[in-house]
Amino acid sequence: MTFERYKRQILIDDIGETGQKKIASARVGVVGAGGLGSVVIPQLIAAGFGTVRIFEGDRLTLTNLNRQTIYKEDDIGKKKAEVLSERLSGMNSDVNIEIIPEFVESERHVKYFKDLDLIIDATDNIEARLLMDRFSQVLNLPLIHGAVRGTMGQVGVFIPPKTITSLYNKSEHREQETPVVAPICGVVGSIEVYEALRIVLTGTSPLNGKILLIDLKLLSFREVDIS
Repeated sequence: MTFERYKRQILIDDIGETGQKKIASARVGVVGAGGLGSVVIPQLIAAGFGTVRIFEGDRLTLTNLNRQTIYKEDDIGKKKAEVLSERLSGMNSDVNIEIIPEFVESERHVKYFKDLDLIIDATDNIEARLLMDRFSQVLNLPLIHGAVRGTMGQVGVFIPPKTITSLYNKSEHREQETPVVAPICGVVGSIEVYEALRIVLTGTSPLNGKILLIDLKLLSFREVDIS
């Protein structure tokens, strides 16, 4: 690792060279490479997280392109995992990028989480979120949650025994076409990455057990304690 690459973030008092070494040794799982993942994944790689393991089983469609900025028109119809393998190559040689071309949808996927330090939720699937929460609890892994709809979004941090389960009911189902604009993905995804940095550097977060509600239309931010 060359510290020069990360000089601007090392200048931040809360990071420094010691913090950068912690970031370089951290192993992060990102579930989803859509609107939120397009923001989260490049920022994690740029920041120098040691391992970034990405889970994505979907194919790209035309309607994805208004917010999934990591892809191009030529990628339509391709598996996102295949595109990511090419697109992320050469972005940062310090980072071990692992791409799992599958949805996280069953208990068998727990094997992919056992060696991680934290999980980032970048999906739009309630069932996947509840499964990530179970992995978080069983493996004692911090879970950083993100969700968007329209011009609104939310970010939450759940460090066991804090749990996300009170947010979602198993009877709820994902909308076929959720309205969303790109800027809210940028805001939520960026905050998720900052929370990942905070947890790696300090082991905790003031957002633990809480949800930060974001409304771009009103330019408002509000915390809700759900613990």
